[in-house]
Amino acid sequence: MESVPSWTNARARLARAAQLGDQEAEERARCDLKAARAEDYIRRLVETAPPLRPEAVERLRALLFSPATADQEQEDAPDAA
Repeated sequence: MESVPSWTNARARLARAAQLGDQEAEERARCDLKAARAEDYIRRLVETAPPLRPEAVERLRALLFSPATADQEQEDAPDAA
């Protein structure tokens, strides 16, 4: 029996926010759903992929931790104050 995909909770929150007309919650849920689906896809891909050579690992690391990603993380982080 297959387990429930990890992104189904985020999809349910998106549907509920849309029903309630809560645009802020809907936007947050939409972002969470995209992230959860990407995480699920990457997890399944890694589970089935052969071992990567160090060069491939570095290319993927650069892609996942690009400056645009780092900028977004800083915007999302709570203030240190």
